[in-house]
Amino acid sequence: MPGKKPHYQVTAGVIRRRGWILISKRRKDGHMGGYWEFPGGKREPGETLRACLEREIEEELGFRVRAGEAFPEIHHEYDTRVITLYPFHCVPVEGRPRPLQCEAFRWVRARRLADFSFSPPDREIVRLIMETEKGIPPGKGIGRRGTDVLSEK
Repeated sequence: MPGKKPHYQVTAGVIRRRGWILISKRRKDGHMGGYWEFPGGKREPGETLRACLEREIEEELGFRVRAGEAFPEIHHEYDTRVITLYPFHCVPVEGRPRPLQCEAFRWVRARRLADFSFSPPDREIVRLIMETEKGIPPGKGIGRRGTDVLSEK
């Protein structure tokens, strides 16, 4: 069908270590360049979502994680593509992060996530994290209005 946008399955890791969450900054020359994100990437054919996430984080940040429980999936349409984003809770298992395929990374407290400019789908992950922090099951509480605190900075 002409004009149909490509659809990608993408993973993202909410990597926690002793109360801190890892975020990475996208390279300026790529799609959504300069925005902060939860590291991850596109699923390859035949790959499970968890295997995709673990591979992508090792490629982007040079350390190993274990992907655990999934957050609710997020659907987002850009001008040129559609994505389904699959976020997972993750824990580090080996090594230390290094910015191999990203501009930078930071460990931040959940309450400080709203201080960073995230892409629209990653802002939804921030919303889900904030719900979890308040003891609300992800996707069952704050709703779209809660994204107001995550507007562009």
